[in-house]
Amino acid sequence: MRWLIVGAAGQLGNELTRILGTGAIPVTRAEADLASPEQLNELAMRERPDGVINCAAYNLVDKAEEAPREAFTANCWGAGNLGALCANLEIPLVHLSTDHVFGGHPPTFPDETPRPWAETDAPAPAGVYALSKLSGEHLARIRNPLTWVIRTCGLYGARGAGGKGTNFVETMLRLAREGKSLRVVSDQICTPTPVRDLAPAILALVEGMPPGLYHLTSAGNCSWHEFAQAIFVETQTVVEVQPITSQQFGAKAQRPKWSVLGSMFQDSAQMPRLRHWREGLASYLHEERQGR
Repeated sequence: MRWLIVGAAGQLGNELTRILGTGAIPVTRAEADLASPEQLNELAMRERPDGVINCAAYNLVDKAEEAPREAFTANCWGAGNLGALCANLEIPLVHLSTDHVFGGHPPTFPDETPRPWAETDAPAPAGVYALSKLSGEHLARIRNPLTWVIRTCGLYGARGAGGKGTNFVETMLRLAREGKSLRVVSDQICTPTPVRDLAPAILALVEGMPPGLYHLTSAGNCSWHEFAQAIFVETQTVVEVQPITSQQFGAKAQRPKWSVLGSMFQDSAQMPRLRHWREGLASYLHEERQGR
């Protein structure tokens, strides 16, 4: 099966291209303009893919507050255009989405401690980026019933994020090398997920599970402050990391305070399970980065 990888220059698209080998047809945003159904159709007619994986996104979360048109063009209308294309060709679409769709109060266990968000929990996007991504999920699935929407969280990989040019791990290490004062948010809880673990899990999920909405991340959770501390422990870097609140950080766009994703399909034998985020981080730092 040959997959058209849209957004192949980004960290997840790059990793999918690597593991698929000759089964990948990697295209950049310039080669696949999500705002142009005509260009997408020409590309599909030329390449004749058996399926499409959409890793492209406008992921500049704060900038999206001032550029809603750009965010919705890529994250919503672009996803819908890909859905329509795949429906016309009668091929599957895999669309990547985000934990940011959950901006509300976390669900709880009976003892009132937070539980992971399930696929059946109601989203509550708190910013333009989150709303554009949630809208894209719906539009992609409306346009093409043969769609897998996969929400994930805290991605990082050796290539760096395509739109940002880096990722959280590399940013922390760079700031430490430069001797910068480190202040990291401690009241946002997430699950850092390396693309080296996520990419093969995506392919396994699509092979084993029917079309639908799924959550897929590493196991466990931590705050961004705890994640930063773990990075420096793993690399034996001596640096002080000051915990701060989201309010002190002062980002333009609101982030979820609790974006830990769980899955109602976790007991299915066909549902892939990723290792703990600490194991994924250690592998990234001591193996993947060394091979770049």
